[in-house]
Amino acid sequence: MIFRAAKRSTLTREQRRNALTLITLIKYKRYGTVKGRACADGRKQGKFISKDEAASPAVSLESVIMSLIIDAVEGRDAATADIVGAYLFALMDEFVLLKLTGESVRIMCETNKEYEN
Repeated sequence: MIFRAAKRSTLTREQRRNALTLITLIKYKRYGTVKGRACADGRKQGKFISKDEAASPAVSLESVIMSLIIDAVEGRDAATADIVGAYLFALMDEFVLLKLTGESVRIMCETNKEYEN
């Protein structure tokens, strides 16, 4: 299960205060499709999680280009792959509260009727 609802009344004051807000970005594509992305606003975590623990390192553009140049010069085959939604199934051993507001609440309730209670 990716998300599990929690009633506000079951949370402590500190848990409610430290809950991360969901940032949702919706994009209407040229051909009429809709694409959405969401992430947690982790600024509140800075109070109790070090930057090393919270970092999500990404490869630099320069590193990718250099690797592709080396592959081309050495005549190597290169391919890319995208594992859709892989982060949703990553193991996570810590408890994180994510606060949904506005339209996000409606969408989640439509997705799973258990969230309506």
